[in-house]
Amino acid sequence: MPFGELSAGTAQALADLAETHAAGQLRLTPWRQILLPGAGAELAGALNSLGLITEPDDARLSATACPGAPACKSGSSSTRTDALGWARAMPALFDGALTIHISGCGKGCAHPLTSPLTLTAREGLYDLIVNDRADPAQEANTLLTGLSPADVEARLQLLSRILQTARQADETLSQLILRLDARLLRQALLADAPVA
Repeated sequence: MPFGELSAGTAQALADLAETHAAGQLRLTPWRQILLPGAGAELAGALNSLGLITEPDDARLSATACPGAPACKSGSSSTRTDALGWARAMPALFDGALTIHISGCGKGCAHPLTSPLTLTAREGLYDLIVNDRADPAQEANTLLTGLSPADVEARLQLLSRILQTARQADETLSQLILRLDARLLRQALLADAPVA
């Protein structure tokens, strides 16, 4: 389920699918997954049409986002809409293995722990943070501040190119971001230059 959220309409449609294809069984897991025991790959199209994630490399698996505005009074941006737009625009960065936390405020409710890449909204603009929380413990981990959603997309596109250039064999994006110095990343993002 994208962002672990399931609407009543989607739940009803799943129950209907389970009734006809899975002997009436529908199981929810702690990992935000839904199992239809006995159902086969023929349901992929129906599940996709419901907006559910059916592939392990779906870009939405990289995005962890709080409800954001207007669902949350603390949220200052539409985090999930922004996250989905960025995921569609940058599948190489949203590769399903890297956790990208998009938070509508500094509380970081959707992912209170450190994340390789965090975007925190403040008054509708985003801060880009690496290897830290939505309210960073280390100021040096904040790469850029005050980015509009369009600016975020441009900077994430650049970050994706920088990371692909700096990536070593068999290195995940999470490992790479942890390896790279935040100051060098900031300089590269501001100068549009490669990082070693």
